[in-house]
Amino acid sequence: MDARQEPGGGGGGARPPHRTPTRALARRSHRAARPARSGAGLPASEGLPGRLPLRNPAGKGRTSGECGAGAGRGARAVNAPRPRRAGTDADDALGTVRASVVLDSPLALECGRTLRGAEIAYESYGRLDARRANAVLVLHGLTADRHAAGGLLASTGRPGWWDAVIGPGKAIDTDRWFVLAPAALGGADGTTGPASVDPETGRPWAMRFPVVTVADMANANAALADALGIRRFAAVVGGCMGGFQVLEWMARHPERLERAIAIGATARTSAHNLGLWSVMRQAIRTDPRWNGGDYYGAAAPDAGVALLAMFGA
Repeated sequence: MDARQEPGGGGGGARPPHRTPTRALARRSHRAARPARSGAGLPASEGLPGRLPLRNPAGKGRTSGECGAGAGRGARAVNAPRPRRAGTDADDALGTVRASVVLDSPLALECGRTLRGAEIAYESYGRLDARRANAVLVLHGLTADRHAAGGLLASTGRPGWWDAVIGPGKAIDTDRWFVLAPAALGGADGTTGPASVDPETGRPWAMRFPVVTVADMANANAALADALGIRRFAAVVGGCMGGFQVLEWMARHPERLERAIAIGATARTSAHNLGLWSVMRQAIRTDPRWNGGDYYGAAAPDAGVALLAMFGA
């Protein structure tokens, strides 16, 4: 987690309904015929069978990871290894892919600054259908990351934070839906943030990184969807900070989603929560290892982060 990141809201949202909001996706998945595993309908030049398309119709990004040598017009080839996969048998059932996209177009931020060459990392589960019409965008909370499902991740030993919800026969059924779970802009886990290298200095951005908003996160993920050839999502789902992003999607990109599921999120932050978040940021900044935010290559301010975690973040 980055201490600079300004949260878009607090935990003062309405109590979620008794019924799980994502059940509608599961019900529809069981009523509908499941797509063929072969990924029929995707031209060979556009993608691996049932995987993300290799071609970049929007011409707005280049894909690293599972994109092979056949990246079509609009995408520049990137010499990168195959994406790392989560390390359990559960991956085979979900078709987990870990990869990233480097945006060709500059990303304009609400603060007035621009990020060039921003990289958006993601995990995906399931198979994108021939019409690219079965995509579900899942957005994580403040202290989570892109590993939403797929069991234990080999590199960290951590389970997916929504293993109980995403998977075959679950609320978000990966036998029916293609699930895209990006890492938030300004955070960590592969997406551009303070730990990324500033191309002008060759050093980590640290505190020089622009302050990003929840709207910036939503716009970055819209650019990711463009790069992957996904024009419209069957649903955009998220909790806490992910829920704030869902609200931004509703306001800024309403034509690009059929359903919106915001969990534990509000459109406005109370003064109480603003004060609480200020104290939580201060918990990190008072750690002697904080070093003004320039601790990269040295010991991290783990004690401050542990103190923050006591607040339930």
